[in-house]
Amino acid sequence: MDWNVSRIREHNLRSVWENEERDFTRWLTENIDLLASELGIEIEDARAEEAVGDFSADIVAREMNTGETVVIENQYDKTDHDHLGKLLTYSSGKNAGFTMWLAEEFRPEHRSVLEWLNETGPKGAKFFAIKPRVVSIEGSEERGFEFEVVVEPNEWEREVSDESLTDSEQSYRQFFAEMVDAYSRRRPNWYKLKPGPRNYLTFSAGISGVRFG
Repeated sequence: MDWNVSRIREHNLRSVWENEERDFTRWLTENIDLLASELGIEIEDARAEEAVGDFSADIVAREMNTGETVVIENQYDKTDHDHLGKLLTYSSGKNAGFTMWLAEEFRPEHRSVLEWLNETGPKGAKFFAIKPRVVSIEGSEERGFEFEVVVEPNEWEREVSDESLTDSEQSYRQFFAEMVDAYSRRRPNWYKLKPGPRNYLTFSAGISGVRFG
């Protein structure tokens, strides 16, 4: 057995997308399914540079299953107060259910703000800190990409209790949970969704703008 293992090297986002607004934001808008899959949600109708009063949010979209607005603020390098202010302004202006700050490095103070908002902020509002990473294997020029979730809502992994659901809602969730499990056994690399108490399930086809329901 070959025990030789190479190191992973991390690169800044500019090594792939030279400009945050013109390149990275545009790429993320067109590939929003990648971010949605990382969080286990469905995002559609992503729009770049959407007006919020006299300002423009990097990306505004819609979470398909809940209908809630998604606001995304992108930032290269280390987080700063300027982008935090923009994030909160856009989130408030759009009454966002999902607020996501993407940056290469999060200052502890800014992580604390998002954690505090998840604890005491508007009811139902969900705040995420997400680090987009460009990586390669040492000795290779080929680049890979992934998202690292730094902050998420405290109860993000908690299921809705069965006691709060009707008999029909419990049946829907059980049926789709079994279907997802069966399908994931056939396709291990498929991202496993989290079925909710609804009479439908939607998921990405792996092609931007195309989904199954």
